[in-house]
Amino acid sequence: MKNTGIARKVDERMFLSKQGASELLELITRSGKVHG
Repeated sequence: MKNTGIARKVDERMFLSKQGASELLELITRSGKVHG
């Protein structure tokens, strides 16, 4: 049970980090377009 809980937390972290990275990329491209 503990192992599955840890795995879930890791999966959530990976998913959130992936989402955050994609959002950061979008923000960078948007700001680049505005400034460029």
